[in-house]
Amino acid sequence: MKDECTLREKAREAIGNGKLPTRKPDRILGGLGSEEICAVCGELLMPTRMEFEIEFNRHRPTPGLDTYHLHPPCFAAWEFESHNLLARRAISSSDQRDQHPLPPMASAPSEPD
Repeated sequence: MKDECTLREKAREAIGNGKLPTRKPDRILGGLGSEEICAVCGELLMPTRMEFEIEFNRHRPTPGLDTYHLHPPCFAAWEFESHNLLARRAISSSDQRDQHPLPPMASAPSEPD
């Protein structure tokens, strides 16, 4: 298994190229390896080792279920990087709002005396 820094880098790549989503899974399952390929590191999930299966409901354009299989350390790296990305986006949005404040509200026309 690769070290944490390498797994986090691979998780960022998987998120960046759209291979893995950044939102919280709709369901997380755990069990013995399914002999699928890990969505983060690309290695086989051995049937003698644990794996996580994460599921995401897909509503558009075609309803369904997207399922990904990950080693526990790969899941941890993906979860960490997903949270970091979402936090950076929130900070970036906040900074943009601060840089481009809303224009002042127009005052009501004054009534003639």
